[in-house]
Amino acid sequence: MAVPLVLVLGAVTVGIVTLSNESSVRDELINRVEPANAAALSLGTAVVDQETGIRGYELAATPSFLGPYTAGRAPSAGPSRPCGACRSPAPRARSVRW
Repeated sequence: MAVPLVLVLGAVTVGIVTLSNESSVRDELINRVEPANAAALSLGTAVVDQETGIRGYELAATPSFLGPYTAGRAPSAGPSRPCGACRSPAPRARSVRW
């Protein structure tokens, strides 16, 4: 009777540890990785807009073609790491022991 009880308690302990570890990984993903990803996508779009404006102006020599360039300068003029979560150093990798 004691062996099944020990196995059940062991399985419950492993489940609790796994869930707590999963929670910390989810928090890091939501609070750190996703804001950095969104900032990178926004910066990439701004750079493409700038490139489009420059190419249009080079081809036509018309100042109105610089519209995408000036629109793209505003998002890319800010700091290269705009989100506060991105400023903190990356956490050290944890080794998983089985």
